[in-house]
Amino acid sequence: MPRRPSVPGGEPCPQAGWWFTPAQLDSRRYFDKGEIMPIIKGSSFGDTNWQQTGDPKDDK
Repeated sequence: MPRRPSVPGGEPCPQAGWWFTPAQLDSRRYFDKGEIMPIIKGSSFGDTNWQQTGDPKDDK
């Protein structure tokens, strides 16, 4: 199975779909391609890295 992309906060979303970050509880949300991924400030987790979740074919 191919590895799903991980994108740092502040960067554009490379692929539309559902994403989450361990830097914030209940962070799963849908991003459109090119939308800027938010940075979670003050997170005890550290840097914000968004990870794609689910099968992109099943999204929206």
